[in-house]
Amino acid sequence: MLLLLNPPLDPLTREQQAQQDAQTRGFRNAEQYRKWKETGRVETQGSVVTTRAAAGEHGLATAGSATASHAGLHPFPSRHFDLPKTPQPGRENVKFQAGRHISGCEKWRDSRYNAFRSYAATWHDAVWWRTHYPRIVFVLGGWYYWHANYWHPAWGYQPEAVYGYDGPIYAFNDLEPDQVVANVQATLQQLGYYHGPINGELDPATQDAISNYQRDHGLYATSTIDEPTLASLGMA
Repeated sequence: MLLLLNPPLDPLTREQQAQQDAQTRGFRNAEQYRKWKETGRVETQGSVVTTRAAAGEHGLATAGSATASHAGLHPFPSRHFDLPKTPQPGRENVKFQAGRHISGCEKWRDSRYNAFRSYAATWHDAVWWRTHYPRIVFVLGGWYYWHANYWHPAWGYQPEAVYGYDGPIYAFNDLEPDQVVANVQATLQQLGYYHGPINGELDPATQDAISNYQRDHGLYATSTIDEPTLASLGMA
């Protein structure tokens, strides 16, 4: 008779699997992991709020590593800024490159960066854009369409439209892209990362400030506005 020295274990329940996955990523339990995914913040002993990239999420932080979050101590609610509809004089606009992808995005392993991995610049006329995307806005000289919680440049909607940045911009609180950028500029200004004007433009100075914040907080340096960065700032 064949004896089984190591009989198969019963399969984990859904709750047990969630608990195991959370602990593998460095969290105490599934509930703490769920809250981190929703807010970007983790409550620790003493009710101190911290934010971190869990092991396996961004590939940058290890279990137990954490940095103090300004967002938890000083929330930054969204505000409305009085911004022009046309870009500021002297802004350097990007040129359309068919099929252009976001450089380096293949290394951003978190599913919240999917919009960057799937982005490719395409050119269509206004009829095509309106047929495929019901929400399109005009800001800072260019047309943007809404898709999967990100604003994307609608290249070709008007041939004379101009863009200072070619790529997705994560939105929150139903804000248009220039208002999203202005809110991030104001927040980074308060945190000492940004020293330029609040103009709603994702210009090189703003991208540098975002990149520096991201590096200091264990995030991928995307140099643009993404969901994990807004979560870390307490804005999403």
